[in-house]
Amino acid sequence: KNLNKAYELGIKHKSPAQKMDAINEQYDILNDFYKASKKARVEQIQKMDISQDEMEKQLQKFGTDFFINHKKYTHQLLDAVEDIFKSASFPVRRVTRTTGELEYDAFILFPSENASRSSLSALNRYQKNFGVEIISFDLVENIGSGMKAGFYREAKRLELGVNGIRSLVVENRIPMIPKHELHHAAFESRRSVKAKGDKNNSIYNFTFSAYGSEPLSSSVYDRYMSAEEIYNWANNSFWGSERLLRPSQHDSQDILTDVLTIIKYLPETKSLAEETVKLTKRLDRGYKNMLDEVEDGSFEVIFLNGDNEMARTMEEARYLMVPDVESKIHVREFIGPEYKKQVANILENRKRVEVEYAEIKSPDVSEQQLHELQVKKENELSKNEFIHIINKMRHKNAKLQKVSSVLSSESELTIRKTQEFLDQVKEVKDSTGLLPSLDSEKLLDLAREYRNLGNLVKEDYKGFAGR
Repeated sequence: KNLNKAYELGIKHKSPAQKMDAINEQYDILNDFYKASKKARVEQIQKMDISQDEMEKQLQKFGTDFFINHKKYTHQLLDAVEDIFKSASFPVRRVTRTTGELEYDAFILFPSENASRSSLSALNRYQKNFGVEIISFDLVENIGSGMKAGFYREAKRLELGVNGIRSLVVENRIPMIPKHELHHAAFESRRSVKAKGDKNNSIYNFTFSAYGSEPLSSSVYDRYMSAEEIYNWANNSFWGSERLLRPSQHDSQDILTDVLTIIKYLPETKSLAEETVKLTKRLDRGYKNMLDEVEDGSFEVIFLNGDNEMARTMEEARYLMVPDVESKIHVREFIGPEYKKQVANILENRKRVEVEYAEIKSPDVSEQQLHELQVKKENELSKNEFIHIINKMRHKNAKLQKVSSVLSSESELTIRKTQEFLDQVKEVKDSTGLLPSLDSEKLLDLAREYRNLGNLVKEDYKGFAGR
């Protein structure tokens, strides 16, 4: 009933802002219903005596059934979104996507050379400069994954999310979360070009994944994290402060909403920085252990291609991955120029070892023993290369720790300054009953504060916290 009511209200509304309010309401109702239904289903499944694989199949079936059963409402929402896009002359196409047994509609947004809106022009520039191949709005994926927006590296696809549509169409701007995701695309794009010097030698080229029971951290990135998140979370507040720079051009309530959004994310920035400090301290111990493993001949490094499959040649190799055995964390890093020579030597030595041990077949030597002999031989041949790689990774880990530590303390100051501003606004509003005119100088001070926070994590900035 609530979904139908919101949909009918959206049809009656004339202004894009009112229509978008109705779309947001429909989205929130459907999203909340999905989460509540999934929670109930998870509780049922947990009472069953079934394997983990079977549990995942049951949850996948729940998702498929949910969206099939509520297809009417997803189509109503998509019809409303399509109307919004068309009214703003956005170049979109409605496409059909398939996931397992589920077939549903989504939107693809195309670049336009004749973009009349500044938001669309900016999106076109981001798409061109950051190597984004697809920009989409996928309602089913948004609700099913719980993500507000996202960047999918394999497909080079940016997912806008429902709030991204509102900002692009109604507010004529690109908001914080899509900018956050676009900068993941920027990192990926930079790794895809042959950069000169050390431009691909970044502390943000790492990803971390837990392969044991202990999580990486108590942040939202408990099983997997990209070091890029430190950079992006540090810049969230700056990316969300665009309207603070030109307060005379915007409604005071919209500006206040931006500040309220920023302060909602700032504590998460501080928390992520604190958790990354803890993580990098654990990894420092891990790198020390890896150096010991080289000495006793048990260190192993894996090379992966762009699809995260095993790479056997230098042409295929895009990432290197090492296990921190003590913490049970896989550390993966992009193979930048500082590793090229060493990786080429290791792969060449690996081929020699494989040939040497290929003929060894004895009932007295198990496959595991043979593998250990090969690893030991490879450690002998590639000892210097392994030490070089581990020390480089350890050095970058120390930089990431330093940046995260500074970001944590500076985030605290930024939170305090933002809260002081909001308290002053609230005090006036409580006494007069009206939203006061926002002081442009104070807004500019806040915007500078947010910019400075972002600058701390920029490796090419003179005030970079990792120096």
